[in-house]
Amino acid sequence: MQSLNDEELKRVSRIHSAEQALSAIHAAAAAGFQRISADVIIGLPGQTTRTLRETLSGLISLPVQHISTYCLSLEHETPLALHPPSDLPSDDDQADLFVQASDFLKDAGLVHYEISNFARPGCQCLHNLNYWRGGEYVGLGPAAASHLHGRRYKNIADLPGYINDPSNGIEDCEELTGEKKLGEDAILRLRLLAEGLDINDIRSRYDEDSVNALMGRLDALIDEGYLSFDGAAYRLSSPAVLISNSVLCRILP
Repeated sequence: MQSLNDEELKRVSRIHSAEQALSAIHAAAAAGFQRISADVIIGLPGQTTRTLRETLSGLISLPVQHISTYCLSLEHETPLALHPPSDLPSDDDQADLFVQASDFLKDAGLVHYEISNFARPGCQCLHNLNYWRGGEYVGLGPAAASHLHGRRYKNIADLPGYINDPSNGIEDCEELTGEKKLGEDAILRLRLLAEGLDINDIRSRYDEDSVNALMGRLDALIDEGYLSFDGAAYRLSSPAVLISNSVLCRILP
């Protein structure tokens, strides 16, 4: 959906209107779907506190149980990256908009359970929770990624080649073991703001030396105010949520 402001949608070349997005949500509810999610982009050209609040207000008045808020990123060689609009919110403005969105959604009764995701109690996205908890999944189709039996791999992106022989269309296969797997598990778990990284869980699954090395890196981030530890689990601090990528990458060995 991304926005309920038609001008914002046009500025990023979306082919749907706000009315069409609303109609799709109502149609999904009428069809009997019990959990409906909507994505909102923060930092769109011309977006203001007022227009963002109008989008969020519109959503929480609908049968929507889950809202994802993603900050706009300019991908290489895209029209927005090649010709950025003059009214594109700055990084600081984008951060302010994210904080305002977070506060608004929490005040409306949604739980900020993952860095970019908010849900009505009991309506967290089970599909994504599986990713963040390190679960297995199988990707079907060209360029789809999988995580299975300790291996991460991706199917070839070539559609004719994949159709011709899908069983032989795997590339970028990687074994996930030892400290590398532990570091990745830690990063994914820390994205879950309430759950965090359970230290007893990782002690039960990884060797003591690797866990102690990880805890050393985590404790350094506590000293800088980016993490907290209550004796059972590490969690991201509120300031760290806004710069989570740069914080979490420091956890890897």
